[in-house]
Amino acid sequence: MSTGPFLVTSEQTSPITDFYRGRSLFITGGSGFVGKVLVEKFLRSCPDIETIFILIRHKKGNNPAQRLEAILNSKLFESVHETSPELLRKIVAIDGDMTLPGLGVSPSDLDTLKEKVSVVFHCAAAVRFQEPLKISVDMNVLGTKKVIELCKKMPHLKALVHVSTAYCNCNREVIEEKIYPSPLEVQKLVNITSFLEEFKLLEKLTPRLLNGWPNTYTFTKAAAENLFQEESVDFPVAIVRPSIVIATWKETLPGWTETFNGPNGLNAAAATGLLQTMLCDSTKIADLIPVDVVVNLMIAVGWRTATHRTSTIKVYHCTSGQDKKLTWGQLITLMFPYALVYPTSHVIRHPQLKFTTNRLWNAICKLYQHYIPAYLYDLFLRLQGEKPKLVGLYTRLHRAINTLEFFSLREWTFLNENTKRLSLELSGRDIETFSFDISDLEWSTYFENYAKGVRTFLFKEDWSTLPAAKVRLRRYNTIRKMRNLLVLLIAFRLLHKISQTFRHLMALSFNYISSLISVSMEIAQ
Repeated sequence: MSTGPFLVTSEQTSPITDFYRGRSLFITGGSGFVGKVLVEKFLRSCPDIETIFILIRHKKGNNPAQRLEAILNSKLFESVHETSPELLRKIVAIDGDMTLPGLGVSPSDLDTLKEKVSVVFHCAAAVRFQEPLKISVDMNVLGTKKVIELCKKMPHLKALVHVSTAYCNCNREVIEEKIYPSPLEVQKLVNITSFLEEFKLLEKLTPRLLNGWPNTYTFTKAAAENLFQEESVDFPVAIVRPSIVIATWKETLPGWTETFNGPNGLNAAAATGLLQTMLCDSTKIADLIPVDVVVNLMIAVGWRTATHRTSTIKVYHCTSGQDKKLTWGQLITLMFPYALVYPTSHVIRHPQLKFTTNRLWNAICKLYQHYIPAYLYDLFLRLQGEKPKLVGLYTRLHRAINTLEFFSLREWTFLNENTKRLSLELSGRDIETFSFDISDLEWSTYFENYAKGVRTFLFKEDWSTLPAAKVRLRRYNTIRKMRNLLVLLIAFRLLHKISQTFRHLMALSFNYISSLISVSMEIAQ
């Protein structure tokens, strides 16, 4: 039956797009990895949105307008430039800083935000695991408090979506979609941090303050969640907890990434042959989640929070371990073949990464596979009159890897019933447009695109360089085989010498014992 020219079928409707039509958003962390994908997705999928305000601070001599221009000119926004460039004018930079009073927002910008904004996405965070506690508290706790205070001044606010992390409760093995007690009362944490920092004692006492949390990032993100419980009574708040966020799966550029932080850095280090050994349990789950899946869930949560008010703060896990189990060992098996098919021109050795749970063996492997080659290479550079670099690079790499050991040797069960129920609530075009269902995710295909993305977006290499990179890779593979053969020959030679020495010692011992027996017999006679 025909629906007629003026009727719309349920398959054509989009409740989420309809909700965001004509609305203005405020996004913190819009210049970050997740934030950029969020902005781009809104432009493509909700083109009738009114304005997207992004909080951007001055950085490296660039003002917010300059930084916004650089963001919008990146490869990620290429599709918008080609199809609907006028949509880019909907993005407005708000000069501000998460660490400043009132977020550093000017009175005129504050009036604009209060008048227009109805949905807020709080993505900004200090994400480095080794960040000093004072910086993490200022950014992740006090910064969040300032966002809440700003939102309370917005009369039209319908939803505040806070991006946390699935690992903020990593002191537990099974983690539910709920807010757990804070590791330390928020105000007490702020007071202690300020007091100890003033007397230069904070760095020494940080391990005791963390009290079971592996780093300042997870510790302060847990505290920030409790802040919402304290400050957000009868407030439209929801929390999204992604696990390990990695490159895009489908949108808009499969395999797109731009940061060397976290797993992207490990992937890049392994693809270049720099990282050869790592302390990791290959049987444990690597809970990875593509960034576009995270963004789709965030947008859907914003809609759900605004249209279905609840008396409690809803928490949504965005994880893969329950639905698309992938172990660290399987990750290596899937990833490395593509690192060899699409090698980077930055490769310095044949890529191969081995996992071990034995700390002593890992230390031996690091010495043999990392530091000895690094010192030899830097010695060669010194002889050439150049500045050494590889030892320093390995020192930084090992420092970063050490912070990941807590996660690479353990696994967690993240329950995700709220996320699954929300997925079932999607209807019409939203089922496809804003899907965060990963049931059809094929890890093998994903890692092929990931390998291409590392080459294209991280190392920014043109595909015309691929043949030369393959030649370079074959050369390093030949060197690797020759090195292994040489080590084998040396080992065989040493064993042969040891064997000869052993036989000689055995013969001497036998002769000595025979002599003793003969002398004893003569004496006895």
